[in-house]
Amino acid sequence: MASFLAQWNPDRCDGYAAFAAGSIGDADGGWSFAAHKAAKIGDDIYLRRSGADRPGIVLRGRISGFSKPTPSFEGQRVSPRVCFDIEQLAHEDSLPLVSDAKLFEIDPDQAWRSQSSGISIRPETAAKLHRLVAPPVADRLEAALGGLPIIEQIAALTRLAADKATSLELRQ
Repeated sequence: MASFLAQWNPDRCDGYAAFAAGSIGDADGGWSFAAHKAAKIGDDIYLRRSGADRPGIVLRGRISGFSKPTPSFEGQRVSPRVCFDIEQLAHEDSLPLVSDAKLFEIDPDQAWRSQSSGISIRPETAAKLHRLVAPPVADRLEAALGGLPIIEQIAALTRLAADKATSLELRQ
């Protein structure tokens, strides 16, 4: 599985209005993506917010398809497009998930500030980025349940497991 970096300039489009749906699909026109020939469904995509106001990774998702080439902005050349499902999104008030400064610590040679969207991320760099953006399940559970008394933690986890089992039974 490969990983790609897409760029978002909030001065050009209000991404959060589109991100609220949980995916960027064909109906949205997809997202401009230079490496469309190398990308495959299921590959990781990281979206970097550009500009002076809190630049860095704000979204992690998975490529779900491809859309017909269209202009990104009025007067711009036609560009290939990719569709993706959003798996993790930074809250608009607490951007980003990973700051530009941290990105350059991870790999100073990666083209983090490219003007193109859809740049391939080296596998070793992508692995480091993924660990920063998507902490292990145990860390997420601790953050979500850590303040609860142990009996309430057990009850919450039991409900979660029961819901998951019911969901799996309904699919079969």
